[in-house]
Amino acid sequence: DDDDDDDESKVYKMAAQVFETVAELVPSKHVMPLLLELVATHAPSPDPARRRAVLLILAVTAAGCAEAFAKELPRLMPVVYAGCEAPEPQVREAACLAIGLFAQSLHPEILEHYERVLPHLFEVLADARGEVQGRACYAIEAFCEHLGSDIQPFLAPLLERLTTLLQHTAERPTQERCVSAIAAVAVGAKKAFADYFDPVYALMRHLLGQTASEMLPLRARAMECVGLMCLAVGRDRCSHVLQEVVHVAMAGLPLDAPELREYTFGFFGQVAELLGEEAAPLVPPLLPFLVKAVEQEEVTEFSEHEQARILAKLGPDPDGDGDELLDDDDDDEEDEEGEEGGDGPGIHTAMLDEKAAAIHCLGACAAYGGASFAPHIEAVMGPLLGCADHFHEDVRGALARTLSHLVKACAAAEPPQPWVKGEAPASSKLGKATRWLLQRSWRTLVSTFKDDDDKDTVAAAAESISEIVLLLGPSVLANAPWHPASTDPLVNGALALLEQRHSCQEAAQDLSEGGGVDEEEDHDEAVWEAVSELLTTLPKALGERWTPHLERLLPALLPYLREAHPLSDHALAIGILAEGLNHVEASGRHHLPTILPHAARCASAPDPTCRQNGVFCLGVLGAHGGEAALAQMQPILSALQQRLSAQEEDEAVVRDNAVGALSRIALSFGAALPLDAVLRAIADRLPLTEDEGENAPALRCLMQLLHAEETRAVAAPHMPALLKAIGHLLAGGGDGSPAADAGPRPCPLDAECQAEVRSFLVWAAGQSPQEMQALVMDLPRGREQVLAVLQAHQG
Repeated sequence: DDDDDDDESKVYKMAAQVFETVAELVPSKHVMPLLLELVATHAPSPDPARRRAVLLILAVTAAGCAEAFAKELPRLMPVVYAGCEAPEPQVREAACLAIGLFAQSLHPEILEHYERVLPHLFEVLADARGEVQGRACYAIEAFCEHLGSDIQPFLAPLLERLTTLLQHTAERPTQERCVSAIAAVAVGAKKAFADYFDPVYALMRHLLGQTASEMLPLRARAMECVGLMCLAVGRDRCSHVLQEVVHVAMAGLPLDAPELREYTFGFFGQVAELLGEEAAPLVPPLLPFLVKAVEQEEVTEFSEHEQARILAKLGPDPDGDGDELLDDDDDDEEDEEGEEGGDGPGIHTAMLDEKAAAIHCLGACAAYGGASFAPHIEAVMGPLLGCADHFHEDVRGALARTLSHLVKACAAAEPPQPWVKGEAPASSKLGKATRWLLQRSWRTLVSTFKDDDDKDTVAAAAESISEIVLLLGPSVLANAPWHPASTDPLVNGALALLEQRHSCQEAAQDLSEGGGVDEEEDHDEAVWEAVSELLTTLPKALGERWTPHLERLLPALLPYLREAHPLSDHALAIGILAEGLNHVEASGRHHLPTILPHAARCASAPDPTCRQNGVFCLGVLGAHGGEAALAQMQPILSALQQRLSAQEEDEAVVRDNAVGALSRIALSFGAALPLDAVLRAIADRLPLTEDEGENAPALRCLMQLLHAEETRAVAAPHMPALLKAIGHLLAGGGDGSPAADAGPRPCPLDAECQAEVRSFLVWAAGQSPQEMQALVMDLPRGREQVLAVLQAHQG
């Protein structure tokens, strides 16, 4: 009978893996109808095995069909709620797993259901079975860390139930899940957790004192929980416990406990974020443990049985969240038995996680320690670069993120010269140490972006490259081994992703119909966000030098604007094109006839992000399109007018974008436009509070047209609105109300625009001193700041 049960469990797990793989590799347009049919057929079944199966299928397919799932949540959540209320514990457990995996893959949409999700989890948390309680804790952990202020009405009952469970259950796996859930509640609650900090810390303090080997995993979770609690409430609220906790954390590092070291490294990363450069004294004693963890090997000898079991776990569900529900109940016995023997090499997963955590910790110390970490960079670079070709994607991804933090720390210690968009790359603008670091890290980042077979790792490399380019400008490209054509490998990698032939997309491409770009292919959100960030960052640095790269990218981007593609693809493509055209300026004007129809269609799309990017593109095309844009000005202005007059709740940001677009066009064409109507549309909506970045083109437009003699008369009536906006922005912008836990806001205008504003104010005061004085004294906000500008000039 035991053999039969074991065979049934294996078949069950394999079936779940099939569903998960299909969801990841087959477009959701094919998968989702079949899933919905399964739900409709089997969710009402009296057979608990069928209802459990439905919930597990939904759980394991959510990530692969995330966009389609998010749209169907109103239809799917009642099935999950029914599972929480089911009399059978295995069904309740599966429902909690579904909530947890939904929370990981479907936020923010899943968070809209919090008012029903949390009460159902409260009920399941009261279950008598440890397995069900543990799964409920997992669901709470996954759900609450993203919830934000909506968690506050549930904070007291959540913590009451979790702390009670922690104190009364004797099952260590449930205790560990409970501690992780408390940590997630703290992350979600932020400052609101302050009232609960001391009693919860008292519980964690007891766990931090555990020394028995079987209790060290629970101590590890408590270590993580305390770090997240401290981050949530802030330094002032937790300062009385920091010294004690740091001492306990350091004392645990020499123990033979990889899992404890993993979570302790995470704790020190949190301390670095909390203390910033003041955490510098902790780095020297911590560094030897971090370097040792980075350098250690994770391959050890296991029996064939143990090797097969570990690899099976690594395959479908590396974090174990989904597999645990499908695993046999005798896993603990297998763990003990697997320590003996040694028939072949296996992966020591605890040491693997420790290595990734150590790399992340080094990155956090560099990111938040800034210049104080710079003296340690040379010592850690060798061990870190030794992980560049590591077999596991978590390690490679951690390295990609950490390399950009090291560059930032190095640049903080020897600040580079300011860079200008479009200037020729010149490594002489960078410090010696920064050049040394780039020569060792840039090739790894670019190669990872181009060639890695893991999507999250590719995304991490793209994000790091973008951060470095924004920090150091065109000069970073002079250090690349491919100089002078150093941008080409980045564009090649982006093209491979856009054309769905990248190494990380090969499995999906093999299943696509007929090759080429599938018009409804699902895209990994992290990858596309990172690609978009990279392709909108490079033109900011390269300026007109981006032109040949934009020419290469255009044919690969246009297919994503076809009507059959999802709106998320439209937003991605039009956003990349708009940013590129904005920075190449007149060099891209010949693309106007091709791109304008797509921009106009995106500007009226149902998706807010697509509308934003479409409106921005209309403004860019109008501003830089020359005679061709002037010939098409009426349809461009009409499309922008539709967005200015829209009153939907989600339209506020788009309206600000439309004002910015109008301002850019008016700056370019001035008196050639119907300026009276255009300027009224701009001035009547100042200051812009939803997208404050659009204030800069609006101010520049009005200031320039007031300054020019030929347009001064038509712009003069809008001088009061302009001064009101200037005062508001110099006083900090925003909605004018003070933030609950912050001081005065800095001016949202960049330094260049602030300098232009100061020059304009001085010029305007010189034109008509008495009128200017009267207007300034009538300002509802920012009067002191405007007067300070004028007095500084007089002085």
